[in-house]
Amino acid sequence: MLYRFIILCVLCIHFYSDLFSQENEKKVWTVEAGLSVSMFQQQIKAEIGDPSGQKLLDEYQIGILGMAQRKIWKPVSGGIFFIYDIGSRSMAQFAGFDSLGRTITTQEQGGKYMELWLGPVVRVTVSRLSLDIGYAIVGKRIDDNRTDIASSSGSTSGSFSVNPKVAWLFALGAVVPIQGNVDFMLKVEYRIRYYNQRDGNSLSGNIEHGTQSLAPFAGISIRL
Repeated sequence: MLYRFIILCVLCIHFYSDLFSQENEKKVWTVEAGLSVSMFQQQIKAEIGDPSGQKLLDEYQIGILGMAQRKIWKPVSGGIFFIYDIGSRSMAQFAGFDSLGRTITTQEQGGKYMELWLGPVVRVTVSRLSLDIGYAIVGKRIDDNRTDIASSSGSTSGSFSVNPKVAWLFALGAVVPIQGNVDFMLKVEYRIRYYNQRDGNSLSGNIEHGTQSLAPFAGISIRL
């Protein structure tokens, strides 16, 4: 529901943008900085209002986005992007209730994770609506929870590296003028990637570890 709401906001900004004046065509650079914060939890209670116990799923993530683009031709711009995510995830199975009615869990696992992406990006802009397509030349992930995926050398603690064939970013965004050449930026970002190395070696059995994510970003866009 959150992502549907954000996409709706982005589209509304696009149609509402006709009320704003045209920007100076001489401004060819765009620099953006954004932040994403997300939280997801699951729990079980005998009844609503009962005391909280151990959670089945508890995940927090903060993402930082940086982007710089130069206008290439009319609506098309090109540049470079940077994304850094940090988070913590804990998962468990339901095992009943204690004497106070609080949830008890078992087989808990989880840990902290970090992901870094860096690469080129191309943007197509129509009015104040934009579509970004990016590719991660650098794509690294450290995940303390993934001790079950070993490299061919047996390492279960090194960082994952993306497969160069699948490391894509797509983002739908829009901006609202704040003052002068400064805009408020809102976008929904989708990333798909496959990791095929860990600690510099291929994954055991030459398997591919695929992940995809959808995240909202809000921040500031400056036209130079």
